[in-house]
Amino acid sequence: MGVFTVTIQAGDPTGERFVPVSVLVDTGASYTTLPSALLRDLGVQPIGKQQFMLASGQTMTKDIGETRVRLDGKEGTTVVVFGDS
Repeated sequence: MGVFTVTIQAGDPTGERFVPVSVLVDTGASYTTLPSALLRDLGVQPIGKQQFMLASGQTMTKDIGETRVRLDGKEGTTVVVFGDS
């Protein structure tokens, strides 16, 4: 397992508009966090809240949404966490 930075393209829910964004990837994580401001600018709306446990054992509750992402020429829909910048 490891942590590294990668540039992905985050898209609007319809996949019509994408913007590049550098994200921190933790191979042990089970969710993707993107900045809230970026998601809202793309028109991604929260569909609910979910509680997450961090590696430290601390829990947090965050908005989640669904949107399109591209990486290495592959595109798909994924659930994203509305995170800090």
